[in-house]
Amino acid sequence: AQAIGLVNKVVPLQQVMPEAIKVTEMILQGAPESVRQTKLLLDHLNPANFFDDLELALSFHHAARHSDE
Repeated sequence: AQAIGLVNKVVPLQQVMPEAIKVTEMILQGAPESVRQTKLLLDHLNPANFFDDLELALSFHHAARHSDE
């Protein structure tokens, strides 16, 4: 998964939660609108329909890239 870009980092099982907390803290320091939009996107995803999810994710990405944040 890391080799094809699906994940940024792989850690041993005992380091998963500490690393997740670090990533969460980094995300929360970012733009609040971006965090809100990401949560909204995750609420709307339907894993049964990958292509619709991809299209939705791209629309959110496009909106974020053109935001004032």
